[in-house]
Amino acid sequence: MLNPMIRQARLRPEYAALYPGLTADTWIPAAEAAAQVLAMMRAAGKTFEDRVMNEKHFEFRGGLPAPRPHVRSRLADRGGG
Repeated sequence: MLNPMIRQARLRPEYAALYPGLTADTWIPAAEAAAQVLAMMRAAGKTFEDRVMNEKHFEFRGGLPAPRPHVRSRLADRGGG
């Protein structure tokens, strides 16, 4: 059963050849998948610039929403609320 608090990832089958340590089309905790991808990248001498897991290669579900920056209303900006 999916725990909505745990972010999960699934490798898309068309990219399976790029990630020999991962099983395609199977949901696993995203943290576990990221650790495996990072280990593969390090073993191959590769680095990443933005995200460890390419969003074209993986699907994601669950987890907490990304934190939103604090947005102030005009009333709060004036100190009136």
